[in-house]
Amino acid sequence: MSPSNVTAIFQEEARAAEPFWSVVAEVLGDGFLRIGSGSGVRRAMLATHVPPVLPGQHVLVMPGAKDMPALVVAAYPPEGQMGGLPLSYEPGSGTLEIRGVKIKLVGQREVVVECGDASFVVSEDGAVQTRGDRILSAAMETNRIEGGSIEFN
Repeated sequence: MSPSNVTAIFQEEARAAEPFWSVVAEVLGDGFLRIGSGSGVRRAMLATHVPPVLPGQHVLVMPGAKDMPALVVAAYPPEGQMGGLPLSYEPGSGTLEIRGVKIKLVGQREVVVECGDASFVVSEDGAVQTRGDRILSAAMETNRIEGGSIEFN
């Protein structure tokens, strides 16, 4: 298929503005990827609510407006991961569960974990604050406290 034919098909799909199913061909980073459909391969971006995707994963795509990339609005779980998604929410209990080998939270100014009056705050200046009515620090081996100076009460 010539590039002009592919462009014509993409433009026709965009005019129709109908969502279509596609497959992730390549993950480019920064939320962008290449997707393949019956009409060729094109650049797309993930909608903010769609978790990261993998090559070969099936996705639902809205065609992009003129000069805009297509938008991935939904994704099937990767092959072999049905029911084993790393993120789940239980509305009855209000529980959000995140599973992974490594979980990384990144905040530009702070990362705050809060429950009732207890909190854990990590700030961009390197400060770490742990607050609570009772704080337990326990270790099976060495429990070490290090610092330029250490103050107790």
